[in-house]
Amino acid sequence: MIRRLENNIAAVVLAGGNASRLGHIPKGKLKLSCGTSMIQRLIDQLITAGIDDIAISTNNIEEYSVFGRTIVPDNRRGVGPLAGIEAGLGVFPDFDAVVFIPCDLPAITHHEISVLVDCFSSELVPVAYVQTGELFYHPLCTIVRSDISESVSLAIDNGTRRPLHLWQQLNGKPLKFPSEEPFFNINSFTDLEQWLALDLKAKL
Repeated sequence: MIRRLENNIAAVVLAGGNASRLGHIPKGKLKLSCGTSMIQRLIDQLITAGIDDIAISTNNIEEYSVFGRTIVPDNRRGVGPLAGIEAGLGVFPDFDAVVFIPCDLPAITHHEISVLVDCFSSELVPVAYVQTGELFYHPLCTIVRSDISESVSLAIDNGTRRPLHLWQQLNGKPLKFPSEEPFFNINSFTDLEQWLALDLKAKL
């Protein structure tokens, strides 16, 4: 069942990495055991969470245009994922907030996304991001209030490159999740094989 959201929230799937450990194959296009690509599965989960306005942050325009979503290239190179966040905020200036999710998460669901959205809706924090364990964070799984886009750009101008440092500087709220499993990410063929094996075992 698709949620109905109180706030006007968009989403950006972050697909800007080089995927060097995957032979530069676009990670978001890797197929899962269900036959769906990782990025299409993420789009489906975002829609179930009530978010219809979804863009893809990538400089690989040709590879990702097949998903029929707005493609958002970085405004500047050599900055890392903060460049994708900056560009993503820029393409949705009239929204209350933007959810950002990396393209390489095969297990995250609409439930985790909804927890981020609900935190924003109830507390109106500038940023909320995922925490698992006492000192383990997933700063790219985040919801960012649109009106702090200038703060993000200024931080980049001043040399900030690590999203977690910026969220902490902006008094963002870490949301603690009980399990690491929804945030398992695929960075290599070994990770992919591990996930496919776990996924298959869970279905038996």
